[in-house]
Amino acid sequence: MFQASAAFYYTVLAAFSLFEAFKRDVTHTVIPAAPFATHLRRQAIDFAAKIVHTSGRIVLKVMAAIWERLQIEELWVRSEDSPRFALA
Repeated sequence: MFQASAAFYYTVLAAFSLFEAFKRDVTHTVIPAAPFATHLRRQAIDFAAKIVHTSGRIVLKVMAAIWERLQIEELWVRSEDSPRFALA
């Protein structure tokens, strides 16, 4: 009867789990974990950048101050490398 609501609920649950995993696994050294999602979103996701397509490459241009403060290169490497885990 409420399949649409159930699908939305499970999508929100999966998105929340992915966000929490990203917060704990990727950004924990740059931005300390806070209980509110807006803290991470305002600092690590909401910043000005420009996507440029040149010479067959796609480049993300970010101001140097943001690059250094957020350590974007380190975040990029961590987001590509999944954490190792063991199934019990």
